[in-house]
Amino acid sequence: MKTIACPKCSHKFALDQALNREIELQMREELGKEFKTREAEIRKQLTREATEKAAHNSAELQEQAEKAQLEAERRLADERDKIRQSAQDQMLEEHRLKDAEKNKQLEDSPATRSSR
Repeated sequence: MKTIACPKCSHKFALDQALNREIELQMREELGKEFKTREAEIRKQLTREATEKAAHNSAELQEQAEKAQLEAERRLADERDKIRQSAQDQMLEEHRLKDAEKNKQLEDSPATRSSR
């Protein structure tokens, strides 16, 4: 194994250690850059997915709100129809009772009794 000396401190070390250290530093730098690039891509992807999911959820909630609104309007219209029908029935019953009362009065009046 060959050794070399540091030009500054004259420390001797194996040549393969120097080469390994250089390769290690180069690999760390490359892997660090790759990691940061990949991290940025993943962050963008996650942000895009979260935005899409939020938009989808918002659209679903809007759709549910619209359905609930339509259902409430339908129920309200049904209740109005029931109330309207009940009022009409009550008016018809009152009218029928008034007609029956008038007919009874006409039957009970002295003029109709004498003609019998």
